[in-house]
Amino acid sequence: MSVPINCTFYILIVVCTVAAFDKYDVSKVTRPCLLKTCTLQSGAVAAILHVAALCVNVSLAPMDDRLGPKTNGTFDLQRDFETEAEKNRHLATWRVLAIVRAVLLVVAWFIVALCPTTDRLSKNIGKTENIWGENVER
Repeated sequence: MSVPINCTFYILIVVCTVAAFDKYDVSKVTRPCLLKTCTLQSGAVAAILHVAALCVNVSLAPMDDRLGPKTNGTFDLQRDFETEAEKNRHLATWRVLAIVRAVLLVVAWFIVALCPTTDRLSKNIGKTENIWGENVER
């Protein structure tokens, strides 16, 4: 049961990450854009937070699989861990990583929501030139 839920989380985080990359166009980084991102004046940090959340989600997959119910529907953590201390350590790590993932995604969503009109990609596409250096009419 944990694998489909983790896959759903993964797909949703990927969609949000692509949307953040689209909104802030991190492929064409300029010096002023980089300075604004480093000083948290730009929303491009949302793309970085989405990538971090994606990494945390991928690292949580094996833990989710181990902690989730088994194929026969039973949920017995004791047989998967040799000691109570090992079980508690895994549960504590899982809780921390799940909270980090949630916080990263909420903060990234909040940053994107604060700047709904920002769209660097469309602006850069509008300023494109053809291979001969002539402006392209749009």
